[in-house]
Amino acid sequence: MPKLGFSSSDSEKEDKRMINRSFRRKSKQQVKKGKDPVMDKNEIMTAWGMAKDGKRYVANPSPKRMRK
Repeated sequence: MPKLGFSSSDSEKEDKRMINRSFRRKSKQQVKKGKDPVMDKNEIMTAWGMAKDGKRYVANPSPKRMRK
């Protein structure tokens, strides 16, 4: 069974870019202060704050939903 996203958003690309940039910036700041770097991206933002709210399995998706 295929998995499809929950939302009308086409992509999470911009959200992922923003989270990765924040993650790298915060990690570098922690290292400069002599502390341990941030180890988990969920400390920056959770998946529920992104454009899509996760994925679910769909038993009989329409052909339109299966196209990218």
